[in-house]
Amino acid sequence: MAAQVADAVVLPREHTSRVSPAIWGFIGVLTGGFLSVLKDLVVERRREFRDRDRELRAENAEARIACRLVGEELDTIAFNFSTLAQLGCTPQREISEDAAFLPMQDWEAHKAVLARLLDDMETWEQLAIVYHNARSLRNRIQMDGPKAPLPQWGEERLAEDAASARALSVALRSAAAGPQSALGVLAARHA
Repeated sequence: MAAQVADAVVLPREHTSRVSPAIWGFIGVLTGGFLSVLKDLVVERRREFRDRDRELRAENAEARIACRLVGEELDTIAFNFSTLAQLGCTPQREISEDAAFLPMQDWEAHKAVLARLLDDMETWEQLAIVYHNARSLRNRIQMDGPKAPLPQWGEERLAEDAASARALSVALRSAAAGPQSALGVLAARHA
C-alpha cells in the first residue's frame, strides 16, 4: 500500500521561469519611475490650481475694494455736482485744500485695477468722463474763486454729470456686492 501511495503523490517539479529576475527588477524600476513621475505631475497640477485660485481670489478682492471705494467717491462727486447745480455758483470758501470736494484720490489709486477688470468700454469711458469733468470743474472753481457764478450751461451739465456719477456709483457698488462677473455687465446696470 505504501508503494501505491508513493506512486500517487506527485512531487513538484522544479519551477523554471523564462523571465529572469533581472528583467523583473527592470520592470519594477520602470513602474516605480512612472508612478513617481505621475505623482509629481498630479502634485504640480494641484499646486498650479491652488496658486491660480489664490491669485483669482486676490484679484477679486482687489476689484471689490476698487469698486467700493470708487463707487463711494462717485457718490460724493454726484452730491457735489448736484449741490453746485442748485447753488448756481461756486462754493463759499476756497477748495484748493479741501480733498473732500470733488475727490479723485480713490480713482487715481484704483483706475488701473478697474481698467484691467472692466469688460465694457462704455463704462470705462463714462468713468473717465465723469472724473475728467470733476477735475475740470475743480480747476475752474479754483481759478474763479468763491461765490463765482457758474456759466449758463453749467447747471444743466452739472445735473447730467451728477446723474451719471450716481448711476456709476450704484453700478460699481452693486458689482462689489455681487459675483465678480458683475463687473463685465456694468454698462447694462447704469445705462
